[in-house]
This record gives sequence, structure tokens and C-alpha cells, in this order.
Amino acid sequence: MENAYPIFVKLQGRKCLVIGGGQVGFRKAETLLQYGAQVDVIACEITEEMRALADHGRINLSVRAYEDGDEEGHSIVFAATGDSSVNRRIAENCHAKGIWLNAVDDPEHCDFYVPAQLRRGDVTVAVSTFGKSPVLAAQIKEKIAEVITGEYGVLADLLGEIREEVNGSGKSTEEKKAFYQDLMAKDPLTMIRSKETQQVREMFKSCLSCWLE
Repeated sequence: MENAYPIFVKLQGRKCLVIGGGQVGFRKAETLLQYGAQVDVIACEITEEMRALADHGRINLSVRAYEDGDEEGHSIVFAATGDSSVNRRIAENCHAKGIWLNAVDDPEHCDFYVPAQLRRGDVTVAVSTFGKSPVLAAQIKEKIAEVITGEYGVLADLLGEIREEVNGSGKSTEEKKAFYQDLMAKDPLTMIRSKETQQVREMFKSCLSCWLE
């Protein structure tokens, strides 16, 4: 099987196309909107939820069948028509133009797979089985959710507050790595769980000041 390279893609302001207006298409459109994409939807039939997105100006909706060339100008395309022959045609057109395609329930024609995602603030964990079993990916995600709790998102924010100063310190990569390891050794997660977020922030700043001297 071909290997798939895991990446996180910035979609803010990018044009994305969802072809299909059922529940699957709606979920794809809704998720793309959460990441700031400009979403176009083409579908013969649409759900009430999809119509609501259009009525509120959140998506550009065309109620019609897919036509060759509709994929032009889009960064990525989701084929969710429920018709394998139409999805295959979409895939052929996208591949010919170098446009990334996700064909729902058709791993063979996918350029990328959408993983099961766990989000804790700016901490995101993604799990994929490369299209073999979305159900298994979802179950693995739930197991991870028991370990990666909301405190990790808070910790990421606190570390982000000092990152610029650490990066601008002029110290070596190894020194920076050791500094962060020292911070984590102080078990800030336990403090955050004990509602001591401000104390962690102050501890980080104090440690940073000492490190910079």
C-alpha cells in the first residue's frame, strides 16, 4: 500500500469544493468552515442543514448536478455524491489538474484521508487508518481522549506565551529543548488541573528570566 504523509494544512481563505448535499457533504462543509475555508457546494439535493448554511451566507451553494470543470480554482475537493460513477469522474478531473481530492468511502481515488480528530484548544491529535476503517480510527481517538484532556490545550497556550522570547534568545536548539524539558519536569499539568493556571504562567516567566540571564 502507498504510504501517506501526515500533515496539517492551513485552509484559511482557501477555496474548497464539496460535491454532494447529504449529511456527509454537510459535515464536510461544516468542518471546512471551522478552519476558515471558503466553501462552495454543488449538489442536486441538499439537507435542511446545508440550506441553512447557504441562507446565512456561510457557503456558496449551487443546486444542480456536477459538471466537468467545476473543480477549477479550488485547493481541495470532496466528492460525496453517493454515486460511484460520478465520484470517479470527479476524481479523474481533479487528478488531471493536480487538485487534491477526498472521495468519500473510496480510498482508491483519494489523494488524502480525513483523520479522526481530537482537539484540546490548539492541541490536535489526528488518527488515520488510511481509509481502511474510520470506525477503528474513531475508537482509537476516544481512547486517546481519556489521556489528552483539556489541560493540554491550556498548557499549549502558556508555552506559546513564552515561545517568541525563547526563539529569540540566541541559544542553541539543544539549549532550547533542554529548557522546555525542564519546564515540563515541573509538572505544570498537575498545577493546571488544580486550577493554578496563573501560578504556572508566573513560574514559566520566572524560569525564562533565569534562563536568559
